[in-house]
Amino acid sequence: GKKKNGKSAKSKQERKTLRRKRRIVLLIMAAIVVLAGAGFYVVYQNSYNGIMKKAQKAAQSKDYTTAEAYYKQAISKNTKKADAYTGLADVYQSQDKTDEGTTLFEEAVSKQSGNVELYKACMDFYLKSDQNMEIPELLDSVNDSMLEKLSDYVVDEPKFSLEDSTTYDDVQKLLLTADKDTIYYTTDGTDPDLTSTKYTSEGIQISEGETTIKAIAATKKGCRVQSVRRLTR
Repeated sequence: GKKKNGKSAKSKQERKTLRRKRRIVLLIMAAIVVLAGAGFYVVYQNSYNGIMKKAQKAAQSKDYTTAEAYYKQAISKNTKKADAYTGLADVYQSQDKTDEGTTLFEEAVSKQSGNVELYKACMDFYLKSDQNMEIPELLDSVNDSMLEKLSDYVVDEPKFSLEDSTTYDDVQKLLLTADKDTIYYTTDGTDPDLTSTKYTSEGIQISEGETTIKAIAATKKGCRVQSVRRLTR
């Protein structure tokens, strides 16, 4: 009886010790998980994506000073990613500092002539800030390979079927062409935009007297370039 009691007590002690060890192991594992999570959180907060998230949150709250600081930090973290430049330029524009956004992009593309996404972001900013006419100038500075990758932003100047500053004796119909782009025009001398009369293949009948035709060709993205003709009948 004594032997059985001794074995039973020993077995109970071993089980107790085993449970204690299991608890310790579980506590250690839990601590490792917590520390790993904390470490991941710290790493993420200081990563490009983490900084961008903080910048976007600040911008949405209109805390532009904080947003500006975070976007600049994100750019210093990764100078090649375009979204940080876009975010910072938008913050500038929200504060009526469009010139600073323009300078930001122009300096960036001058240093990264092969960064397609940065060029696209720059031209999107030009469109948002009503600086359409800067796009052709920017595209003139890139090579043929880059130009092909940026084809959505390329727009051809509208071509007129009648010569400029020419007097015609009889009724004339003006035809306009611009490759694959959509053409908008005015006949009263005002500058056309995307709400002006849309050109159709029927052409434009020239009235008696002097007529100033201003036309723009526009891509689907809204990039546009203007041409002018003064015609007399």
